[in-house]
Amino acid sequence: MTEIRTKRLVLKKPRYRDKQSIVSQIGDWEVVKWLSQVPYPYREDDADDWINSLSRQELTFNIFESDALLGGIRLAHDDDDDYYDLGYWLGRGHWGQGFATEACRGLLRYAVEELDIRNFKSSYMTGNDDSARVLSKLGFKITGEGEIYCLSRKATLPCINLELG
Repeated sequence: MTEIRTKRLVLKKPRYRDKQSIVSQIGDWEVVKWLSQVPYPYREDDADDWINSLSRQELTFNIFESDALLGGIRLAHDDDDDYYDLGYWLGRGHWGQGFATEACRGLLRYAVEELDIRNFKSSYMTGNDDSARVLSKLGFKITGEGEIYCLSRKATLPCINLELG
């Protein structure tokens, strides 16, 4: 099973013992309101489904510091184009410490060096200034505006699209 290590973090699949941490962190409205595919409220059954689905998703991980779960990260291939879509989240108690940038750099480096993936895109909902800063630090450039459905808000919201350039 793949584990990706950075200076402070380990990207790996969660275990069932991590379920309560997942539920409490991603179930926080201030976290989930910026995520497109996560329901609110987020329940234990949702975490079970998430953990079970990860075995089928090669480039989807949770972010750990030591043995503490901090968030999640993924690269998902879009069959409509040649790009891999970067997505991530952190529990609110871990914001502002560089964890998202470090985890993303680690996953992107792994994808390039080990899997020869070269095309990356991402997006963030308008107003999510923290994600805008993370993606800018990683070298992503804005390619336009769009819309994305946000399951937790039950609404289609404006978003900013980016590619790694």
